[in-house]
Amino acid sequence: MQASPSPERGADGRVHPADERAVAEAVRFAAASGRRLRVRGAGHAPSGTVAGDGPEDLVLSLDRMRALRVVDEAELLVQADAGIHLGRDPSAPPDEGSLAGSLLHRLAEEHGWTLGSTGGITHQTLGGFLATASAGGSLRHSLLDHVVEVRLIDGRGAVQVFSGGEGERGLPAVLPSLGLLGVITAVTLRCEPLFTIAGQEAIVDVTDTPFRFVGSDDDRRRSLAEFLAAAEYARIEWWPQRGAERLIVWQAQRTDVQPGFRPTRYEEFTRYPVLGEALFSMLFVIFGNLGHPRRVRELLRRNADHVGIALDRLGTAGRLTPRRRSLARLLPALLRAVGASAPLLALLAPLLRASLPRLVPAALDRVLPLDEHKPGMRRGEPQSFRDWSWQGLPMDNQASDVLLGCRFTELWVPLPRGAELVAAVRSYFAAAPTAREAYHRTGLFAYELYGAPAATGWLHPAHSDGEDEWRDGALRLDVYWFADNAEDPLERFFPQFWELLRERGIPFRLHWGKEMPRSSPADPRWARLLAARYPEWHRFLTLRAELDPDGVFLTRYWRDRLGLWDAQSSPAARNSRS
Repeated sequence: MQASPSPERGADGRVHPADERAVAEAVRFAAASGRRLRVRGAGHAPSGTVAGDGPEDLVLSLDRMRALRVVDEAELLVQADAGIHLGRDPSAPPDEGSLAGSLLHRLAEEHGWTLGSTGGITHQTLGGFLATASAGGSLRHSLLDHVVEVRLIDGRGAVQVFSGGEGERGLPAVLPSLGLLGVITAVTLRCEPLFTIAGQEAIVDVTDTPFRFVGSDDDRRRSLAEFLAAAEYARIEWWPQRGAERLIVWQAQRTDVQPGFRPTRYEEFTRYPVLGEALFSMLFVIFGNLGHPRRVRELLRRNADHVGIALDRLGTAGRLTPRRRSLARLLPALLRAVGASAPLLALLAPLLRASLPRLVPAALDRVLPLDEHKPGMRRGEPQSFRDWSWQGLPMDNQASDVLLGCRFTELWVPLPRGAELVAAVRSYFAAAPTAREAYHRTGLFAYELYGAPAATGWLHPAHSDGEDEWRDGALRLDVYWFADNAEDPLERFFPQFWELLRERGIPFRLHWGKEMPRSSPADPRWARLLAARYPEWHRFLTLRAELDPDGVFLTRYWRDRLGLWDAQSSPAARNSRS
């Protein structure tokens, strides 16, 4: 292998290659010097997925690789650099994460093209989305349907091209790859003509749903799986808290673009999203940090600063009248005042903890009232919306990563086992002997239910050979954890769900870009369970060893998740670490 010079690191400590050649040089340097190398995308995956094992290791950011090239206009083929964001990324610098420079915006505005599905957000980079098997809320459409070719730099600094559906260089081998086969540098996509969506969202009691969420099989409503199959796009947000259980059912269908089309946009946080998010966040900060007054004060001060900046932007854009701008100024002041009263809240913590079973239902009734209780709305009237698909399908783009930052674990089960999954989790919550214990199990945040079509990817969580129980697709249960809570969800909260499904014998796989259990040589059970879930597991590991023989991409995080403790590093790697 030809030696490469040490790549220059930016002020953030990361390497920012400008092209594929620079990526290859960075990989060759890492291999020759015994370093690990990972790639950071938009930062929505757990930090361990993209971090090295130590400060000497390299972390690449592909923020200089965001080009979009038309390959064949007649065939709607484009090649996009892996560092391009799907949509606007509010956490990235404006020149990197802008809407105007994003993949979906450029396809729509420059060519009148789009992709048939997106995730619930579009902050991610294209490479990161594909490498972790991220997905949208549809059993019919997948972004994977558009992928024609993937280019990556392997662990020796060589270009590898994956295309087609068979063999060791077919797309199933690399979708997803977890960054363990190499650095994805470019993806060729076959687009489709721009389309619009029309949909609605209803907030309903769990017994008043358009599908059978609770109840027996003799209920004549269609099953949850049938609902997800019938709705072209759907997302169900489940608030399971005792005394307040409800569902937010979001669904949409494709529509043809009509002349003079004007969107009626979906509103996730009422007509005043900054106000709704800020108050919602304030409640979670308080409830999630009882007994931690300094933490409450610091978080609410940070939120006040964030809200102030958001309001300034709205005012500058002319979206606030002078009167509303003056009233809005009270919001940051309110957050700071509540933060200043944190010592009093700490004294009241025992009382507040005991009162959670009453306070949470009251708060949800105010913030997320059932449709029949919404002022000015007829009984049962949902929110209706229509939008360009690429703007409307990522329904959670409105949520602030600062005010409502989350950590997740996402459980995928075969679609026909979806009702069994819901019943198992609901019965576990119901079995809590006290209301306080019930809230300990459910937490204070929401859960999401999505569908995903079956996939051929060797390590895709919806992998199917077309004959197994995954052939109809998967149901995904996304367990949320408010990121500003004092407790670490990996200590107790997430493991209770992993253990529950394992004990109930419900086959599940996990989203690679969200929280996963860690294994060790002394306790390898989770790694063994993962391996048993994927028929092509050993085929992937054989390819990984071939493309990355020195373990350049195999960090401690992935060794502990996949059980690869015996994977060997190169002599250079072993010598450099001895």
